[in-house]
Amino acid sequence: KGPLGVGKLTWKAKITKEQTGEFLNWKSVKNSSIENTGKVSFKPVGQATAIDVTILYRAPYGVLGEKAAQLFNPYFKNMVKNDIENFKHYVESNGLKSD
Repeated sequence: KGPLGVGKLTWKAKITKEQTGEFLNWKSVKNSSIENTGKVSFKPVGQATAIDVTILYRAPYGVLGEKAAQLFNPYFKNMVKNDIENFKHYVESNGLKSD
């Protein structure tokens, strides 16, 4: 969901390359609402793992969409950070949901 719950962004992606425990690359499939590619890298750091996420996207609606995307980049950055935190909790709980 977008800022203040306005709008919704979804897309389907295809894994283009992966190395178990090291990285995962993806690319949005044709006709996605937002064309994007990305990579998630995992690097051991002592008993922990550092995660680096890179997402490249092309905003829809040309120049107007690009200008709007610049305004929302901090929101999207926070959204990705929250998703990583949720993933961390999921992994640490061995995939068990807590109620």
